[in-house]
Amino acid sequence: MNYPIIDDHGFKFPDMALLPEVEHEERFEDTEESNKIVAEAENLFTKTNSSKDVFLWKLEELIEHTKTQMPLHEGEQDIIKGWRKKMGRQFDYARNHGWNFHNKISNNKHFKQIAEDGVTFGTSDIVQKIKDVLAPDIDVLLEKEDGISPIGAYDRANPKLEQRGQVVQDMLNEEFEKQGILEAAYTYTGRRIDVKKVTLHVSYPTDSHIYQQYRDINLKSSSHPKTTNLHIDPTFNILKGAFYLTEVTEEQGPIWFVKGSNRWKHDRFESLCGRANSVANYLEDELHRRAMFRLPKRLRCNYQFGRNLLDGTPEQKIITDKIIKLTTDKTGNFALFDPGFTMHTGGNVDKGIRINLQLQLK
Repeated sequence: MNYPIIDDHGFKFPDMALLPEVEHEERFEDTEESNKIVAEAENLFTKTNSSKDVFLWKLEELIEHTKTQMPLHEGEQDIIKGWRKKMGRQFDYARNHGWNFHNKISNNKHFKQIAEDGVTFGTSDIVQKIKDVLAPDIDVLLEKEDGISPIGAYDRANPKLEQRGQVVQDMLNEEFEKQGILEAAYTYTGRRIDVKKVTLHVSYPTDSHIYQQYRDINLKSSSHPKTTNLHIDPTFNILKGAFYLTEVTEEQGPIWFVKGSNRWKHDRFESLCGRANSVANYLEDELHRRAMFRLPKRLRCNYQFGRNLLDGTPEQKIITDKIIKLTTDKTGNFALFDPGFTMHTGGNVDKGIRINLQLQLK
């Protein structure tokens, strides 16, 4: 293979119940019966002709078994119901093995970089033109006061830019066509894709959305691991882009990626659970954690995992040794990346203001 799958990367997704701050909270201890039910559920997932309804019934059987150790608390059933719904959505979706780029040959530099590293960088000179178009929208977000963002939402973002967003979308597609980005995206995915959505973000050091997972714990802490908010997206039928509208250096908190993680091989069943868990439950309080911690250990995988990698640990070092950052003074002002496989983080702003666009190519 030109871009081989990496089996020996050494990384294992952490058990979300093992964060030191929650070690006192109750969690399910695996049993022979739970192991049997999990094995049956995995078998249903791996069989190409199996029914999603039977798979979901098996999950319900598992939840019933966990009640022998952990009786349901008031409100917990609704959280579990939401989790089952997300698992159902992923059942068919996560059977997709991803993009088939590993044996492809191309002279396009951006394809080579995204295939090798999971991300490619570039520099564009249309930043001011885009800022001129979006000036009214930028001003609105700059004036928004600090607060606690709702779970699943950003502090300051506008995904509905309407006519001005369409103008910027067209500008970006023209620019990316010139720079070979769209050709790289086609070669990588096998699909003719381009920018279909633009979201405007304004980020400050006071942002709260990056601490949504384990929110009640994070609000009591003045320090957090450097990998906080590191994640893999739950979906993988798109590519994403980041496009800076301000200068962003190492000091300010750039968006960053784990080099080559798009080619890391992970257990397929745990990947199913990790993708579903990352959006089904943010573990933001003890009740939500109880609903997650009642699952057997193997099902507690989560693709929003950065908060669990403690500073200075060998597990975190596997990640930090491979960080590559998007900075305007070194790598460029835009990136194209594979969000459903490449580990990445929005970057916690430490100083000043960062204004950027998040792009979806599909």
